[in-house]
Amino acid sequence: MRKDFGGPAAGGFERRIALSNRLSDFDLEQFFQLNDDDMAAIGKQFRTGHRAPAALMVLFMRAAGRPLDRFTVLPRSLLRYVGERFNTTAPTIASLRAIYQRSQTLYKHQLWAKNHIGLKELDPMAEADLVAMLALHAAEASHPDDLVTSACHWLYDHRILIPGPRRVLGWARDAFATIEAHIRQAIDSEVTPAVLQRCRESAYSLRPDGEATHLEWLKTPSKRHGSTTVAETLERIHYLKTLGVHEWPLGGIALPKQRAYAQQVQARRPAKTRELKEARQTIELVCFLRVSLLELTDVAMHQGARRSQQLFREATQKAKASRDRSDSVARNQARLARDVLRDPAKALHVRCAEADQLQGLARKTVRRHRDNLWALGGELVRRRYEDDELARMDVSEALQQLMQGDGGPFMASRISEAEQDSLDATCRKLRRFLSASSGTVGMQKNTHK
Repeated sequence: MRKDFGGPAAGGFERRIALSNRLSDFDLEQFFQLNDDDMAAIGKQFRTGHRAPAALMVLFMRAAGRPLDRFTVLPRSLLRYVGERFNTTAPTIASLRAIYQRSQTLYKHQLWAKNHIGLKELDPMAEADLVAMLALHAAEASHPDDLVTSACHWLYDHRILIPGPRRVLGWARDAFATIEAHIRQAIDSEVTPAVLQRCRESAYSLRPDGEATHLEWLKTPSKRHGSTTVAETLERIHYLKTLGVHEWPLGGIALPKQRAYAQQVQARRPAKTRELKEARQTIELVCFLRVSLLELTDVAMHQGARRSQQLFREATQKAKASRDRSDSVARNQARLARDVLRDPAKALHVRCAEADQLQGLARKTVRRHRDNLWALGGELVRRRYEDDELARMDVSEALQQLMQGDGGPFMASRISEAEQDSLDATCRKLRRFLSASSGTVGMQKNTHK
């Protein structure tokens, strides 16, 4: 079933419920069934020629919450089902219109179906409750049509016969107009007329590149992830902040309502937005700029996090590749130095000099490692004074504890980043040396035993 509050003859929002021309077997079985009580009541109340129309009135009113009239079009599957239930020829639209040509017959069937189903008329108390409900829903609704639907659902749930479309639409329009007046007052109290005028002129003006207006530029979704995308998002945020959008709290307008107005601008061409009345245009434009700033801020944070992760991955890959190259060069140099030291054809001092040259142990390198070891020792002393558990450890254990991870202790607050990298390199060499030394001592002890 389709609840379509509208038709060409209704005009605008003044619409009525219609059923789809093709009603599925599932819908027919679930929502349009006559039970034994219905059949007995219809057979007792109406003569043979009026039983099928009365049955259709009951089925339609039970499903739609409002009476069937002479202009309603019904699907053929429903007409065929009613004919089968009464073992008669399926009624036609023409026959129904002929029967309901007399208003007295139509009203009689409507009244009987309403009482049979258990629907009641709308009384003043229920109407007040309905108007109060619409006032609450209007705070978040994007269009009066949404309030019309909410009103019909409320009436149906409370088993109240849904009045004519003009009356329902009047309630919806009044509630929507009231909330729009409050929204305009909230905007006027927070945004000055001069700022509003500047925002309108800027939104409809062309960008420096002349390709589109600022409003079209803001409506364009972000492109794929990349450094240029982050820069463009930040540029849009900067533009909105130059208009002073970040200074508009708009606390009196619910965020869903702001998003609803923003979606109206998003779905409409800028030229059509500019043709709106000033009050409506002001509300939609202000809400669009405010929601755009909120969404762009979230997008910028997400893009910044992704960009940071990308840079971190690239830096990690570069550092790993550089370390692998450095380790490979060091292994080759160590292999060449070993061959030089084992060469019996050269004097000892000549072999040592060549080995030192291959290992790259220049005075500058030795001085750098010495300074780093000095800094490492000072950091160890400082932390042993601050950490009782570290102070109770043996010096070698404390040193190993201090050099956990890929490098040495973190001292970036007292040294530069380049000095921290140099310290990490020295600590890695020291860790390898201590590991090799502990293995050699262990082998000597086992041999002695």
